[in-house]
Amino acid sequence: MARNDPLEVRLRLFSGLILLVFLILAGRLWYLQILQGETYSRLADGNRLRLVQLNAPRGLIYDRWGRLLVTNRPSFTVSVIPEGLVDVDAVCTRLGGILEMDPEEIKGMIDRWGTVPHEPVRIRRDVDAKAVVCIEEHRLELPGVIVEETPMRDYLYGELGGHVFGYLAMISPEELRELEDKGYRGSDLIGRTGLERYYEDHLRGQDGGQQVEVNAFSRPLRVLGSQSPIPGNNLILTIDWELQMAAEAALEEQLAHIRATTKAKGAYAGCVIVLDPNSGEVLTLVSQPRYDPNRFIEPGYDPNRFLISVPKDYYQSLQEAPSALNNYALTGQYHPGSAFTPITLIAAFEAGVAGPKTTHYCGGTYKYGRHCWVMTNDPPLAPHGRVDGVAAMADSCNIYFWSIAEAVGIEKIAAAARAFGLDRETGIDLFPWEGKGLIPDPAWKRQQFRSSPGHQGWYPGDTLNVAIGQLVEVTPIQMAAFYGALATKGRIYRPHLVRAITSPTGEVIEVISPELLHVVELRESTWDVLHRGMRAVITEGTARSAFQGAGFTAAGKTGTAQVTGREPNAWFGAWAPAEDPEVVVIVMAENAGGGARVAAPVARRVLEAYFARKEGLLKEGRK
Repeated sequence: MARNDPLEVRLRLFSGLILLVFLILAGRLWYLQILQGETYSRLADGNRLRLVQLNAPRGLIYDRWGRLLVTNRPSFTVSVIPEGLVDVDAVCTRLGGILEMDPEEIKGMIDRWGTVPHEPVRIRRDVDAKAVVCIEEHRLELPGVIVEETPMRDYLYGELGGHVFGYLAMISPEELRELEDKGYRGSDLIGRTGLERYYEDHLRGQDGGQQVEVNAFSRPLRVLGSQSPIPGNNLILTIDWELQMAAEAALEEQLAHIRATTKAKGAYAGCVIVLDPNSGEVLTLVSQPRYDPNRFIEPGYDPNRFLISVPKDYYQSLQEAPSALNNYALTGQYHPGSAFTPITLIAAFEAGVAGPKTTHYCGGTYKYGRHCWVMTNDPPLAPHGRVDGVAAMADSCNIYFWSIAEAVGIEKIAAAARAFGLDRETGIDLFPWEGKGLIPDPAWKRQQFRSSPGHQGWYPGDTLNVAIGQLVEVTPIQMAAFYGALATKGRIYRPHLVRAITSPTGEVIEVISPELLHVVELRESTWDVLHRGMRAVITEGTARSAFQGAGFTAAGKTGTAQVTGREPNAWFGAWAPAEDPEVVVIVMAENAGGGARVAAPVARRVLEAYFARKEGLLKEGRK
């Protein structure tokens, strides 16, 4: 056998090695292209294609006459796509310099919201054109950063009506887990308070999207496919905006006047509610101090609580007492003072322990050593003398109401208050949820002082306090519904702020009809004394000065609720015209003084605006 040439052997080995390499490559190509071809095709598309969410414009909000109050405007939003980031620290530092944000703030937002790598995390909304140009100029230094055109909520009147509309805030992680199946994504805005929250499902709309081809820097090259967003539904409110603005001005100016001219230097908070007692439609809802919901669009990031909402400086200013974030018309729970005394009269008259001819003598001091309010004036006024129900209501005589309260007892007073809904929410279509109020009785006191057996007893003084609205707690919206029932002789309607919901193209989707919740049946003689007494409050009683020379008739009741260590809370509730009620007004001013001096003049201005508005609308042929 011939000896093999070493060169030939090496050649054969080398040829075999080459063949093996080609076989391996061929096998790998077969695996990649045949077995895994579809998978890698999807991955390749994923590297060059993006699904970009197109936010739907939220529904518009109009007043009852079609006046546009809340709309949307185009804006630029700077977002980050997490999977497009190469050097997170470098990008966050560069982007923070452009947006004037802390880079750690941006990183925190990406960490919190960038759970889906290909979905944009919105870093700053409503960015000005200068910042957008700067981002485009530094595109190579900002891989993964994109600028989106998004609709921005626009509250056309700023602070006015802010508590009615509410504001938007970035969705929380808890909300996102709950609502993700409804199309919400991280860093989306969601209604947080007011109508924005209550009618979120209607206002939100349906987001669209685009399939976009991008380059290595996530910069869009071309749109491959698009699905247009569907705007949210519109709200037609019961609010009359002209009347709303008149009420805002009346309360604001009165509070400023009280602070400037009296010792009530803390008189900053209050509310005005105007509703139709025959339907529950809310014509005006004012809460002060106010806030501007437009300011809540700009995000601020708290790394300790992961809250993204309003700029910190503005948010802190709103929290200063009294907090502008509180809707005092719904959540404020106050002693109503003498504005509660119609309940005491109803309980006594319906139980038969007092009636239209019942009188009590007011000498200024009651048998338990308590004084009628006339004795607390400086200088004291003359005692009322012998008074019946009408005169007691007109002059707000504590001694008359203490006398009939002691005769009827706390249980029947509490039952009368509950019959008019003063211990539960009214069900108004607004967020935050209302306070429930408090109607004290012996059972409540036993529960309240269960750890102190010696304080559980119910004393006569407790009944006297309730009779003039001192232990009682109510919300202004409860009082509005209550006074609506007084005006209509017992009909209690659910207060509501929305008349109709329409589609983006204007078709009516739903009409909100009046909802009669309850009818309180009283003797006609009881209604007669109530109406005559509350009419006398205006014509000859505690509100006479505030309504002197008014060009309309009204009936109402003042209330001054004592607050330990502070000025009293001022109340006034009324309806007009007195003989044929069209409108109810409730005014509450916190720590401002007496109801006759502080709240009643505000109510008069609001009622004057209402009747002037009514006359103007009639001339225009609108009702």
